[in-house]
Amino acid sequence: MGSVIFVIVVGIGIAGFLAWRSRVRNRQRQTDLASLAAELGLSFANAKDRYLHLRFPQIRTFSQGRKRIASNTMTGSIAVRGAPLRLVMGDYTYTTGRGRNSRTHRISYLLLGLLYPDVPDLRIRDEHVFDRVSAAVGFDDIDFESAEFSRSFYVTGPDKRFAYDIVTPRMMEFLLKNQSWSPPLELAGGLLFVADPETLWDDDDFRDALTYATRFLELWPDHLWHDVEKHKPHRVVN
Repeated sequence: MGSVIFVIVVGIGIAGFLAWRSRVRNRQRQTDLASLAAELGLSFANAKDRYLHLRFPQIRTFSQGRKRIASNTMTGSIAVRGAPLRLVMGDYTYTTGRGRNSRTHRISYLLLGLLYPDVPDLRIRDEHVFDRVSAAVGFDDIDFESAEFSRSFYVTGPDKRFAYDIVTPRMMEFLLKNQSWSPPLELAGGLLFVADPETLWDDDDFRDALTYATRFLELWPDHLWHDVEKHKPHRVVN
């Protein structure tokens, strides 16, 4: 009997310690990201936001699972090629599965609002082994003249001409150079969405993601960007 009580007490103690450590880490994370927001001139809110997926229904990641909660949210704007783009970034969690198969996913994300909502959808990510299997049975992505790039990245979208316009030799060079840290890039409904699956970024990672996203937009050919400038700004935040 005594050994059973001892095991229970130890279990309670371990659970309490883990809960305490989690709270300490969360507080430190909030402090670090609040400092980052201040550094970048952004607003910061650590309150739980249960409606992010409703404001951005075009982002597929936000439509997955249940118990969808955004936190540590930084909002504001950033200049890209002289144009003020609305910026939202922070943490996001959602749960998939039920019972013993339940799993909570925690990611960090970045959203940039493009200057108009009619930019064709496009997704660029690292190519996986299963992509090659899919290609063998006819589900292929968009290929480019660079065999190295086509082997390294999986590019999909409904408008191949737009994809070819975006993925120029300079863009390929940039993406290949940064492949060691290249979270998927997704254009959807007038937004640029960047998130690394199953990964929470620290403050330096957020800086890198912002640099990565802005550089991606800066490398758009001039004729595409000038077409964008003909349209009125598209608000990202209601």
